[in-house]
Amino acid sequence: MMKYARTLFVFPLIGFFIGSTAIYSNVSSEAFQPYPSRSARASQPPLNSERIRTKFGNYGIEVLTNGEKISHYRKSGEVSPPLPDSVRSAGAFPIKSIRVSSLYSTENGEKTTRTLAIVVYPGAPNPSLSEEHKAILHGESIGEVFKKNGWQIEKQHLLFGEIEASPKFAQIYARMGNIMPSKLAIHRYRLFVSRNDAGFHYATITELHHPEYLDAGALRAIYKAEFERRKSKDKDYRTILEIAIERIENR
Repeated sequence: MMKYARTLFVFPLIGFFIGSTAIYSNVSSEAFQPYPSRSARASQPPLNSERIRTKFGNYGIEVLTNGEKISHYRKSGEVSPPLPDSVRSAGAFPIKSIRVSSLYSTENGEKTTRTLAIVVYPGAPNPSLSEEHKAILHGESIGEVFKKNGWQIEKQHLLFGEIEASPKFAQIYARMGNIMPSKLAIHRYRLFVSRNDAGFHYATITELHHPEYLDAGALRAIYKAEFERRKSKDKDYRTILEIAIERIENR
């Protein structure tokens, strides 16, 4: 019988305010999920790093924001707004930290973002993950770090969908090779790792994909019935993308 580290998962309820930004996380009964069953973990698709390397011939990662605390994030000189009633009544408390990274391929010396990954850590990792977490905070790829250290990686899917083309995503389009405003496929999931009969929830990840890499149809082909069950179920991603864009612009 597998023993699991039962860590309370903090489901992000993000408040985004025009002119100043406050970010909080909400404890939700919907988010307190068991570790995925062994049968559900029997076959896992390739990692993004593996898929990008196969499709485009090479792979790299650039970390744009790494482990920054965002409990009361604000721009210089701004005053954080009051805690919204909807967040206060839900018993919310601050998210610990966030990482935004560009998973890219290179051609003729030019980097093209294939996946923009926004990683939210629910809290301090289990001590069993300290070596891997240190490497990740130093800029290494999450999937590759865990895989090379003998961990099995599983995803508990929260959302599949598309975001409509919008001028506000200009910074993302620029990183994706100055593409025209386009629909972008989005995938949100909880990342679990397991080794030696112990399993842990490590982070919740939102991925935004270049249309030449993965579109909604490609995600449907990869994840099949799970795609249909989870499409457009979670609305938090819009404000998470606002956060990612702000970090890119402020670099």
